[in-house]
Amino acid sequence: MPVETETPMLKQYRQIKARHNDCILFFRLGDFYEMFYEDAKTASRLLDLVLTSRGKGPSNVPMCGIPYHAADNYIARLIKSGLKVAICEQVEDPALAKDIVRRDVIRVISSGTYLDEQSSDTRYLLCLSPGEKETGIAFIDPATGTIYTNQYRDIRQCLEILSRLPVYECIYPISFDEKIKKLFVNHPRFKTKHLMLTAHEDWCFNAEIADKNLREHFRLANLHGFGIQDMRTAVSSCGALLEYLKQMNRQPLRHVDRISLYSDSDYAYISPAAVYGLEIESLFETINNTLSPVGKRTLKFWLLHPLREPAAILNRQDAVTVLKNNSHACKRLRETLSRMPDLEKSISRLSCGYINPKDILSVRNALNLIPELREILKNVETDNNLFRINDIEDLRSLLEKAVNPDMPLTKHEGKVIHKGYNAELDELREIQEHGREWLRNFQQKEIQRTGINSLKVGFNKIFGYYIEITKANLAAVPQNYIRKQTLVNGERFIIQELKEYEDKILNAQDRILKIEDEIILRLRARILEQSDALHEFARQAGQVDALYSLSVLSGLAGYTAPDINDTTVIDIKDGRHPVVEKRLDTPFVPNDTLLDRAENHLVILTGPNMAGKSTYIRQTAILVILAQMGSYIPATSATIGCVDKIFTRIGAHDDIAKGQSTFMVEMNEMADIINNLTDRSLVILDEIGRGTSTCDGLSLAWALAEYLHQTKARTLFATHFHELTALAEDLPGVKNYNVAVKEWEDQIVFLHKIVPGGTDDSYGIYVAKLAGIPQPIILRAKKILTKLEWSQDVRGAVGATDQEAQNPQFDLFLHPGDPVAEELKKQIEAADLNTMTPLEALTFLNLLKTKSERERTKSEKTNRK
Repeated sequence: MPVETETPMLKQYRQIKARHNDCILFFRLGDFYEMFYEDAKTASRLLDLVLTSRGKGPSNVPMCGIPYHAADNYIARLIKSGLKVAICEQVEDPALAKDIVRRDVIRVISSGTYLDEQSSDTRYLLCLSPGEKETGIAFIDPATGTIYTNQYRDIRQCLEILSRLPVYECIYPISFDEKIKKLFVNHPRFKTKHLMLTAHEDWCFNAEIADKNLREHFRLANLHGFGIQDMRTAVSSCGALLEYLKQMNRQPLRHVDRISLYSDSDYAYISPAAVYGLEIESLFETINNTLSPVGKRTLKFWLLHPLREPAAILNRQDAVTVLKNNSHACKRLRETLSRMPDLEKSISRLSCGYINPKDILSVRNALNLIPELREILKNVETDNNLFRINDIEDLRSLLEKAVNPDMPLTKHEGKVIHKGYNAELDELREIQEHGREWLRNFQQKEIQRTGINSLKVGFNKIFGYYIEITKANLAAVPQNYIRKQTLVNGERFIIQELKEYEDKILNAQDRILKIEDEIILRLRARILEQSDALHEFARQAGQVDALYSLSVLSGLAGYTAPDINDTTVIDIKDGRHPVVEKRLDTPFVPNDTLLDRAENHLVILTGPNMAGKSTYIRQTAILVILAQMGSYIPATSATIGCVDKIFTRIGAHDDIAKGQSTFMVEMNEMADIINNLTDRSLVILDEIGRGTSTCDGLSLAWALAEYLHQTKARTLFATHFHELTALAEDLPGVKNYNVAVKEWEDQIVFLHKIVPGGTDDSYGIYVAKLAGIPQPIILRAKKILTKLEWSQDVRGAVGATDQEAQNPQFDLFLHPGDPVAEELKKQIEAADLNTMTPLEALTFLNLLKTKSERERTKSEKTNRK
């Protein structure tokens, strides 16, 4: 549309859109958010909206819209598509506007600032502040009020720490745009997260400006209380993060009330590959018995951040035991915590400018649970400090008196404030309530006065209250009735008495809404003044809920409290994999694990495919994680010497986008382990070296095993390279174990039991048979396997078999196509019998006989498989 022909509204739209070109602009018009031009085309495609137009001919403007009350669902879809949304509202009273009503953007929603109402999962907004020597990090879940921060000398270390966190958006100085994008694109974990990268103004990262802004926000003289006063890049990242949040929300964000120094030294590090390989998300779903959103977030954090200090672990474990032994308290907690709303998210919404009474109601309902929780926990609080719940009595009392607990969650206007809290409000509501009764009485009186039984009193927004008379009764209309509207079947009238009462009722409604709005704003302010105490209560309630969840787990059959200490011994008796066990229809076969830094620090585990090697080694890591988060574990007994890092190399996958083969990914993950492990680490390896040639793979696996032996890091090494079992003969601390198998009636039975010793058979052909590989291929594979085991020559074995298939004379020797017989015949033909002495001939014959019997027995066993 040419600028000179634009309407004032479209001109206003374009001016606002120009300031938010990187966003989809939701432009409020009446009860709708409208989108125009390219925004309309994009939104209509992503949201399945009908694309219409404003205007006609060449000047028409593409447009589409959504009802404002349904905006949350549409915003969620746009955010998940990687877009930002700017919310534009009226910012002045239309009755006071001299021209077009003034509008402006009241908030911008991005992937990192989005408050997902459909999920209680954590969503972190991350800020990186690269410096000359260190890189500062700061991150926050906008649904909570704590900024976590620290600084590190290596920016890659920052990414490793953050890669296991649910980060959705990263902001950074615009001057580092190219460098930061390259870091994230090349990082194997972040590139799959669809992370939103946002370059921000450089001035926000200035350490002096950041320090000043933080002190003003937290109303402090300095930042010593947060422990970051002398951490220049940490201060820079915190200040930039806070400034970005304020710019996005156009609010002072009173709910952001603390900075916490994030120290990964407090937690055992779980590598990103381990989070993926151990399927931590499935583990969480298996152990999660929380009842509230804050509890779910707490339990997830505990699982991803196992503790390192035995005292802290045992304190949490003790709290679980207290609840386990108090069924009455657990029953009452289950009833109470299930009514706990998402308090943190409600505080955040109120702080970010969402003035929705249902959030105030959520705060009220959450605070009303405090007396119940304190009563339930009063007998166990003295046993463990993790059960402490602080009261916020003044705010709780205020909201209990002020907020109507029965307010409707939709169309709540005029019904938010509790009866008895405000005298004027009660009086106006009395007028409204009696107004309905007055109207009923008025209608009855007019029916009696006019004799018109069909007379009705109604209301619409245009004419207000009216009296409706059908055509058949128009002759009986009194003189004082004033005609206002003619209908097809009748006419509508008003009289002075009805108009006077209409003014009183309508003014009452307007006044009620105005008084309620004023009270709601005051309540919101009081809530935000207490945000620090509210966040502490949410943290305490989430902690109790997470402990309750672990107590439910502890009550399952066969779960035990492990002994936690600072030794290097991991000794698990009859351990079980909690996820696999829950999914099995048959009993899970338990197994022992013994690792230390003395006689058992490198376990070489061999055995058949499908026998359970991978489950067993994963199981050990999972049980250590559960133990160090304070949980009971599925075992008859266990001693866990705390680990500081958990690394895994599990599974085969490539990275086509980066041009990396399966083997390259495998070696990258191994390099990460080698370069970062310590002597207190736990290392889980599955099938190292299988992505390349047999000789290369075996050589690498052997060298890595030797290196791990030298570090004495506790390691479980599952492999099909049976040659590695030879390490146990020369290296102290290396132990061989295998998965037991039973052969019975031409079948292989996997016992899933880990037993001492090595094995030299993977039963791969049998597994192929189970998978449905055609029988001719199975038979051919068996023949090739026999030849390989005899000659160790791939080309010779396969070539000989091909030749034999084409040579009829072999059919005359013993059993047609028998590879053992064929090999014996080959040796006989090669022998020079004419030069042999009788004794040499007998010795040669005896050798052939022994070899024939041994290989025949082995061949028969293979055929049975």
